[in-house]
Amino acid sequence: IPSSSSSSVSPSVSAAASPSRSQVLVVLDFDGTLAHTDATGIPNVTSYFQEPSSLENVTPIQRVLNILKAYHEMGADVCILTGRLSHLEPAIKAVVERWLGYPIRVLCSNGRESTVSFKRRTFGSLVMFSPKTELVVHFEDDVTVLRDCNAISNSLNSSSRTVRYVGVKVGPDSRLDLYEGVHRPVSIALVQPPSSGKTKIFQKVKELIEKNIGRTVTIISTENALKELRAARKVEGGGDVPSTEIFAKVQSE
Repeated sequence: IPSSSSSSVSPSVSAAASPSRSQVLVVLDFDGTLAHTDATGIPNVTSYFQEPSSLENVTPIQRVLNILKAYHEMGADVCILTGRLSHLEPAIKAVVERWLGYPIRVLCSNGRESTVSFKRRTFGSLVMFSPKTELVVHFEDDVTVLRDCNAISNSLNSSSRTVRYVGVKVGPDSRLDLYEGVHRPVSIALVQPPSSGKTKIFQKVKELIEKNIGRTVTIISTENALKELRAARKVEGGGDVPSTEIFAKVQSE
């Protein structure tokens, strides 16, 4: 990785979120990304994850842990960025350091904002005020966080500095998928006539793809075309919509 020119570090950055001194910064979520956490049968999961007892039986996701150790050996700066509250920081730090065998930085939420907002803001500070960092490798199980942090990383690129962002989506089965920063949109075309029920079914598919993969999905169907054409005809004075016009709209889309 080519070296970058250094610049001054803002004094507003807290000691916890101090600048990275490495050209490579590895950021990881904790629950579901680095650690297996089981909340089966827990009625209030949110409250449970803020209790120290929730850390008693956590186990590492070995694939991620091995990658983390490799990055550390290569001299990367590693940081845990979790939505758990700050009073658990020492306990999380102790657990992770026991797994890794070396000290690690842990950044926890203050509880005054949503987890996504906290991660987005803290990630931005980490990268913005780490002038030596040129590559960020980000492990997360929430594609929304990956998408937002990718956008933040891209916004920091300029003629004097380039930050490459590599997002890694950790799945529930510990599957690792590279998050693509720029997605081509996905289109689902349905040829069934209106009221077939397929549009409603594929609306759920659309929501799953957008949530778990981060791609924008457009459903092209006769039912949606009919709704749009009827809405337009209300403005133009109403009237029936010929089937030829419906299918022509679907074909053009």
